[in-house]
Amino acid sequence: MPKVINDIEENIFNAAMDLFGELEYDVVDIKMIANRAGIAVGTLYNYYPNKRELYLNVLEYSWDDTLKKIDDSNKPNIPPELKVRRYLEVLYDDIEGRKGLGGEIAKEKNIDLIKESKIISFRTAIVNKFIQQINLIEKEGSCDISEKDKVKLTEIIVRSIPFIIKSYPQEREDNIDFFVQVIYKFIK
Repeated sequence: MPKVINDIEENIFNAAMDLFGELEYDVVDIKMIANRAGIAVGTLYNYYPNKRELYLNVLEYSWDDTLKKIDDSNKPNIPPELKVRRYLEVLYDDIEGRKGLGGEIAKEKNIDLIKESKIISFRTAIVNKFIQQINLIEKEGSCDISEKDKVKLTEIIVRSIPFIIKSYPQEREDNIDFFVQVIYKFIK
């Protein structure tokens, strides 16, 4: 009688998320993921056609979760400054929790991953949500920043968070304060 494994897809997903977070994309292979999930390689291929699709699925899911958290923290009666801080706190905590997952898309050797529609979609959503926060602050002050510069600022912040986490791992509050200050200096 064949072995019955409950929650196979969840096991695959969790194993992939852990391994992609612990190791570089190029180091992880399907066999490692299958072993960590406690299944045969062939079973894994029943759910995902290749490592790339699994990686993109894990990445998309994790960023969708981040976007939901950002929406949940964005209450209408909160001052714009606090909204920006909460946005940064969610980004910071989720990027830290991923333990490097997603870092591969910033590497030049994986430039083809950046062009994937799934990555473009969540990247655009993160930028748009951040620009909404900046626009709220802008309304209170007298600054005039182009949309292009707002996108650049967002990309700099999002790409800098993993570096700051690694460089100053015990300084979460100071790190977030630093990003808030950067944003305010840029837009005021």
